[in-house]
Amino acid sequence: GLIGLYIGTKDSWNWRKLILWPLAVLILAGVGLWAYNEIQQRPKVETKFWDIPLGATKSDVKFLKGAPNVMSKENEDQWVYRAEDNPLVDGYVVQFENGKVWLIRYFPDQKRTYNSGIQGIYMNAPLQEITRKFGSPSRMVQSKDELSRIVSFNKYQIAFELKQNRVISYAVFDANIAPKGVNYLE
Repeated sequence: GLIGLYIGTKDSWNWRKLILWPLAVLILAGVGLWAYNEIQQRPKVETKFWDIPLGATKSDVKFLKGAPNVMSKENEDQWVYRAEDNPLVDGYVVQFENGKVWLIRYFPDQKRTYNSGIQGIYMNAPLQEITRKFGSPSRMVQSKDELSRIVSFNKYQIAFELKQNRVISYAVFDANIAPKGVNYLE
């Protein structure tokens, strides 16, 4: 059918243009989609997490998320939010400096097999995957028992805690308040 059409119209139609224009459009669309995907995958500076902007006041956080489940009497600047009053359930820690949010940390349910991740890095991702995306960390701190480490990327205001070379929690922090990155609490 197509061969017969070509034989019958080869002298009256410009077949080269008929084939090359749609082919060129397809190639340009493919290149455009690839470029868009590459731009979307590039690391970005985080300025908020869990719908809480860095620099928000305690009042703002209460308005956005309600009262915390746990607020230490020794440290009024650390609020813990959990879905339930159960240490095995997903949670967030919000830390304040001078009354403003400087860190928001996510820690998952220990039985969770999925999560939303941050910038394409998910729980159980190895350090190599993180450094492939963000480059070398600004700082790497080891826990006292030497079983886990926190790697901070000040340029992107992101930190990951790893245990057995796998992500177990992640955080967004204000690099102006923590210019050396995130550390373990004393």
